[in-house]
Amino acid sequence: DYGVPSPCEWARPGSYIQTTVRHEVEARREKNDIVIIPVGCTENHGQHTVSAMDTLFVSHIAEGVRRQSAKRGNPVSLVLPPLMYGCHPYHHLGMAGTVIIHEEVAKEFMIDVMLGLWNDGFRKQIILNNHGHLWVLEAAMQQFCKRYQLPGIFRIIDWHRATREMWRTKDMGGEWETPFIHADEAETSVGLLRFPEMVDMSHAVETE
Repeated sequence: DYGVPSPCEWARPGSYIQTTVRHEVEARREKNDIVIIPVGCTENHGQHTVSAMDTLFVSHIAEGVRRQSAKRGNPVSLVLPPLMYGCHPYHHLGMAGTVIIHEEVAKEFMIDVMLGLWNDGFRKQIILNNHGHLWVLEAAMQQFCKRYQLPGIFRIIDWHRATREMWRTKDMGGEWETPFIHADEAETSVGLLRFPEMVDMSHAVETE
């Protein structure tokens, strides 16, 4: 139903609002005014993977939801990721290959994205996050709602928290020896499923 795995649809006509002919965007919105806003970052994920990993993951997940909802006759709308550079926890400072954006810049950027989508008629906005800057996105949503006081439904979700049961370790009743963490074997395996041509296992390092 979700078409997994499938190539990334960033440039596929009709997949995102920005790549869909305008009258089709409006026709879809008349039936379904939900929009998913995928949020990622540019971050080092080791010598064996790419720095777009977080953005690719969240985009592929959103695209799968769009495909599944299209089969039901009411596809959700997607926007191209507004944050391909994001904020980072303090312990990421100095990590080569990681581009860190100032928190206030990212927050105001997201507020403007939400307002633009609201002005286009999207009253139900889901910010789908795949990076460790949830506190910034939550602050942006709070500020958006307080500043403009517009009617709508606005939600933020970390996809890996929504599916956390899938990643439980054995001591928590799951199947895995180690938890799902940054650039580990679990995250690498998702990359191998979604975009194997961007994962070079000959450079993967066994480490704790």
